[in-house]
Amino acid sequence: MTKSATAMVLEALPGILDTKEGQTFPQIWERLIQIKELEPMLVNDKKQPRFGVLQGISTRVKAGKVLGIVIIKDAHGAKWFKTDSGMALYVQEAKKNFQLIRDLPPPPNAGKPDIAAKQLIDKYLDQVEEQFVSLGKAKPAPAKSTKSTTVKAEEKKAAKA
Repeated sequence: MTKSATAMVLEALPGILDTKEGQTFPQIWERLIQIKELEPMLVNDKKQPRFGVLQGISTRVKAGKVLGIVIIKDAHGAKWFKTDSGMALYVQEAKKNFQLIRDLPPPPNAGKPDIAAKQLIDKYLDQVEEQFVSLGKAKPAPAKSTKSTTVKAEEKKAAKA
């Protein structure tokens, strides 16, 4: 099965976003276009860049549909793509492993494959993968303030004065 340009770019992004400070859209594009397998998918027949591939991924990241990658807007309005503490690489590896498990052939002496057993295993793997993915989407609870409400009220009054 042939992978889409979007799927291939999503696989390449964690390796591209390997710097702590992240990278801008043009920096990412420059690195993507240098990948031989991606280059033909990232330009059209007229050799014009297909920026929509990366723009679509940007939209998915903003919607929280891509685990481990965040977009940060700086003071000048530039958008920086950044990995979220190695989570993107972890998720990518886990997804590959889930697929490897699904693709395992039955043991040679197992006889005819049991379709019901295969369906049960696939269902179990789907549930485990879903729980894993939901862990990646979980956001930490906001930190509670240690200041009392009285101190906060006094600070507000002082700020207004």
